[in-house]
Amino acid sequence: MPFLGNLSQISPTANLALSKSTSSAPKETANQRLSLMRKFDIDENKLSQIIQPVLLIASKDDRLLPSEAEAKHLNNTFPNSQTITLPHSGHAWLVERDINIYEILLSANFSVA
Repeated sequence: MPFLGNLSQISPTANLALSKSTSSAPKETANQRLSLMRKFDIDENKLSQIIQPVLLIASKDDRLLPSEAEAKHLNNTFPNSQTITLPHSGHAWLVERDINIYEILLSANFSVA
């Protein structure tokens, strides 16, 4: 659990749900997903052709994946992208108390219609 985020920023209800979901997944499933991520390869030339706006949200305190470095890389790949880095968030930032995805989208002038 500490790898997923700062537990003090996650409500007790969300913390319990997160704990149940991570403990119920078999170890083989986690290994398989990590293996798929290692093997994942995409043609960056194709990504650079995407002209729709792209919002990249990274977590500075992500201890599971290098989301900040990946967001910087993708920001250089997508021609119409912007990055927001959450300075005190971990991998599971969507369940943190003070995170509101709607407000993040508005602050980035992203259409939420």
